[in-house]
Amino acid sequence: MARVTEIDLGNGRRHQVLAYRHARRLLVGGTTQGVVLADGVGLGKTYEALATVATFLSQRQHGKERTPKKLRILILVPPRLMTKWSDELLLPDRFRKYMEGWDGTCTGPVARTFDDVVLLRNGADLQRQKGQRRYHKVQLPRGLYLVNSNLLGKAGQKITQIHSTQWDAVIVDEAHHSPGALFERQRCILGDKKTVAVLLTATPFQLAPQELKRLLRATAGGHGHATCRKSRESAETFYKQDSFKTYREHVARYFRDGNEEARREAARVKSDAETHVRTKILRTRHAQNRRYHFVDGQGQAQPVGANLFHLDDAAMDRVLAESALIDLDTETAALYLDLRQRLCAACSSDDRPFVAGTLRQLLSSYGQFRRCSFAQGLSLQNATDNEHPKVRAAAALVGTLLGKEKEAAGRRGFVGKVLVFTTYVGAERNSNPPTEEEAYGTARVLKQALAARVKALFPKASPEIAHAIREDLLGVLPGHSTGLSDKERKALETTIRRFAGTPLAGVLLAKRAARRREAELLSQMLDNIKNPAGERGSLATPNDEEEPDSEEVGRRESARRGRLLQAVYDRYTTRDLVARYDGAVNPEDRDRHLRGFNSPYAPLVLIASSVGQEGIDLQRYCCHVLHYDLEWNPAKVEQREGRVDRQGREKGLGPVNVYFLICRGTYDERILHVMVNRLRWHHVLLANRSALQKSPDSSGDGCGKARVVRKLALDLAPRKRGL
Repeated sequence: MARVTEIDLGNGRRHQVLAYRHARRLLVGGTTQGVVLADGVGLGKTYEALATVATFLSQRQHGKERTPKKLRILILVPPRLMTKWSDELLLPDRFRKYMEGWDGTCTGPVARTFDDVVLLRNGADLQRQKGQRRYHKVQLPRGLYLVNSNLLGKAGQKITQIHSTQWDAVIVDEAHHSPGALFERQRCILGDKKTVAVLLTATPFQLAPQELKRLLRATAGGHGHATCRKSRESAETFYKQDSFKTYREHVARYFRDGNEEARREAARVKSDAETHVRTKILRTRHAQNRRYHFVDGQGQAQPVGANLFHLDDAAMDRVLAESALIDLDTETAALYLDLRQRLCAACSSDDRPFVAGTLRQLLSSYGQFRRCSFAQGLSLQNATDNEHPKVRAAAALVGTLLGKEKEAAGRRGFVGKVLVFTTYVGAERNSNPPTEEEAYGTARVLKQALAARVKALFPKASPEIAHAIREDLLGVLPGHSTGLSDKERKALETTIRRFAGTPLAGVLLAKRAARRREAELLSQMLDNIKNPAGERGSLATPNDEEEPDSEEVGRRESARRGRLLQAVYDRYTTRDLVARYDGAVNPEDRDRHLRGFNSPYAPLVLIASSVGQEGIDLQRYCCHVLHYDLEWNPAKVEQREGRVDRQGREKGLGPVNVYFLICRGTYDERILHVMVNRLRWHHVLLANRSALQKSPDSSGDGCGKARVVRKLALDLAPRKRGL
């Protein structure tokens, strides 16, 4: 294998270097046409994928007689992750800095491809692309295309261009959602024999290991119209390989029956199963940095003495009985029992209700429960939203946490933030977008309750401090007048003037030294706007390559510069201290809330639904994660906590504090039991929890105890040498 220019990801990223080297060896050696990067949440799969593709494509250039041209790279991401990926590809301090000096014969075309980023967020963006006819097909021009994966389901001639383009490499983020789209309508994006795929997912399966087969299809490759059938057969063959099949069957038998013979047989074939699976799926174990707590009705957090994820059902019952949980008040308890009776009666009729969903909505908030048909006729007249036991507990807890974080802000230079996850938003499934009335549910109730607490803790900045902030930050602008138009400069001045009086500005920029540091940072951001393409220029093209359309060049450079300017506006935009990130919120507002949460300033509390539990980064200043509503699926719980427990957190934050808000003696306890039981498969096949690295609590002697799980767990981490 010819020597290839490596990408140095810096100190502390050794596991990423091993992962992308291993993945490249698999692809170059022809062992597979695709690979799944399944590292635990927060371990940098984005950079692993980009490094794998960049080094693999540069490796492919070796030995070519003609001067290599730019390539075609497709990156498919869910719509909510378009902003994150565009930042990684466009901002100068992100991934592109690791490719500095890539101007050789083999590396130059790859670097120019990464410079030529095309964002396709919607159908209108795709309509503007001018196709090129090649081999009787219309293909997209060379470049790196960042595409909203939802576009693949659209109809139309322009969508056909994505399918007919001969891609050199395809990256798919959150791949457990996308395999079907890759084979849509018998047109396989991965069908060409030269196309390689890199799939990213922290949770290759959600509930059952059989779901792995959907991902394995995309690693099979193929050629021609038979690709779909061949990829399906290849995935089935891989999944049913002898050692892997024997391993799965005996692990399942041990967990089901506690059979010791099955455990020994699973341990015997484990090594062969690891070697087999590692040719397709790579996963680095994640030593988690989390502390778990239960919360009582007064909002007081109690650390969990035992590790929840070690316990069998009997041990879990003991822990719950001894822990401080939320007790329902008399009125809510009576309402809960009345509702259970009505549900039991309805279950005997033909119109069977969804029992779990109805009970969970009552345990979430009165505002959410009022949307249920079963709420009609029940006594909710005197039930105010802020008096719901769980809402009251959450508000008290957030107030206590932020009070302590405010005291530590002077030492840290920022206020530690709080992330709250709720299952219920209140919007109807068939409402797109929902009206304000339709969106009235738990998310809105929580925002109102938490905002009242947080606003009392953080008043607006005093006039004296606001004046000092304005003077220091506005004093930076005259020195960068050449990089901004008059309209842009006036808009930024207005934004900074409003920002100066906000509560977080008053807390964090009260001291002169802090204002000086902020002014220096603003100056650096404005410097980047003057030359957004960097020294080399983003669309430098050798003479033998086709020249891009001048209008297209201008549009892409304008988009790159606009993103850098938007980063400045985002930092100083005035926002609510408590914000929402869910399907009832406009996507542009969601992105603004996300960027604000990753800045030192507002919002301090982000209330997220399932829209915010995968893919996005929320870790930089966040200390606390609240599971307001529990999930049945352990993969979703892991994804939630992984938004914060990941690389890139500020120093001094310490462990991620995770809080469960559980109503005693209700459906909440059953959900926790089911979720922990389902977690066993994730312990074994996706071994990334700290449970595998610590001794189990003495009360956890069931068949899921950590010592046994550690011996049975597959190790899919890449090896230093070989495969």
